[in-house]
Order: sequence, then structure tokens, then C-alpha cells
Amino acid sequence: MPQNVTLKDVAREAHVSVATVSYIINNRPDQKISDATRKKVLQIANLLGYTPNPVAKSLATGKKNLVGIVYRLRENTPSRNMEILHFIDLLAQRLNPHGYECLLLPADVTDITLHRVDSVIVVGLSQEEFSSLADNCFVPILTVDMLVNDPLFSQIYSDLPSLIARASGSAPLLITEPYGNRNYGGFVTEGFSAAGLLSPSECSAEALRGRDVVILGAPLALIVRPLLSGQRVTVIASDPMGKQLPPEMTVLWSDVAKKADVTTRYLLDAMEKKFDAAHDCKV
Repeated sequence: MPQNVTLKDVAREAHVSVATVSYIINNRPDQKISDATRKKVLQIANLLGYTPNPVAKSLATGKKNLVGIVYRLRENTPSRNMEILHFIDLLAQRLNPHGYECLLLPADVTDITLHRVDSVIVVGLSQEEFSSLADNCFVPILTVDMLVNDPLFSQIYSDLPSLIARASGSAPLLITEPYGNRNYGGFVTEGFSAAGLLSPSECSAEALRGRDVVILGAPLALIVRPLLSGQRVTVIASDPMGKQLPPEMTVLWSDVAKKADVTTRYLLDAMEKKFDAAHDCKV
């Protein structure tokens, strides 16, 4: 068996042409190939240990198999940062079996870098940051936990108000970090007056005393915990740190895994130029 298995090796063992092997390996939808032949070729390729050359595959399909993930971590949002990193990890796990690798990009990414990817997933950027990126990007863009309100872009976001509504208690205080995307932040806190909202820096034992509290994010709950004294506390958790919360706190889970599933499905549809999914998707 050759040390470096080639298309010719696979074609010879499968008794098909090199072109047929190439069509199957590159998943060419414009070629009619029987399921039996496709299965046989893939089995032999796996048996021989054939690994497609990524450069050759890119030339053959016009695809780089790279997904750019553009996000912003902020010093004053530890819970949000943890959720973003957890989401990116889950997303990468889901995209890898489909042949895509993730390229993590800074929020001020240049148009030169954007030319290296087949699509872009944008997480938690401000409207200004997103507008700057969208003006220089000509591949499919999906937004996550952002409300850009533009029919050109699908927006996938956690339905946190539904979880907040499930929290027990009457007229609770909502403790939340600021959101980079103001529209999404407004959606999350809709229904709360200024008196019912607290940022982490505004929290004190006096401000929290005697109030039912809802906290967005497990890391934030652990930070605020020393200021709490016997009141009813509900935490909306979105990352593994939620499992470290004390039993006296009620935990409601934001389904980040489902959000990663939905984002993956939307991206794969976009790459196949299928745009019939709902533009606005709450998870």
C-alpha cells in the first residue's frame, strides 16, 4: 500500500475512473453517481487511508472549507464571554464532521482576511462593528445573539425573555451585563424599568436586600453571591459553570447546544444556496 494514497490508488481499487472518485470525494451534486458506487468508493478511500489534499480540494470545488467566526470579548462581561466561548466550541464540534474548519477572527477583521473564508458567523457585535464588516464581506453572513433587522442576514438568538418570564417571584430585579448589540440588549431587558435593572457595578447588599433576583449568567451569579442574603434567586445559565452554582439558587438553562445546532443548519443551507429558512430564529 502506498504511503501517500492518491485518487488513482482509490480509483484502481474501486474499479472506477479517477474523475468519479474526485466527484465523490468533493461531493459534486451535479454528477449522477449511484449510491452503491458512492458507498464503495468512500469505503475504499477510508480503508486505504486516503486524505484529500485541502489545496487541491479548494481548487476543485472553489470552496476553502473555512468558516470565519467574528466575535468580541469584553472586560466587563465575564458571563457573556464564557457563553460566547462555549458556543464557539459547540459550533466547531458540529461543523467539523461536515468538513469545515473554524477561523476565529477579531471584530475589526479586514476585508483581506474575509476573502479566506466561505462564510461568516458573527456573534455579539455592536451594530457599528457589524455594519463595517458587512460592507466588506461578500460571503453568506449569519448573526448570533444580535438583532440587525436586515432581511439580507439571518439572525439566530437566545429567547432569554421567555426564560426570564419563568423565573419565580414577583417583579424581580434583573442583574445583567451590558450587551454589545444594543438591539438585542433591549430585547432581553424589555419589560423592565430602569429601577428593575442592575448592572454588576450597581449591585450591593443594600440594593439587593429583600428582592427576588434574576441573574443572567452563572459567572455573574458567583460574583454577586456574597451580596445575597436569603432572597429568592434564579440564574439563567448558558455554560458548564452553571453546574457549580449552589443548590439554593434556581437554575434555568439557556439551550446553547440547540443554538449551535440551528446555526449549523442555517450555515449549511446558506452554503448550498438554500434560503427558505425563517430569517428571524429564536432559540
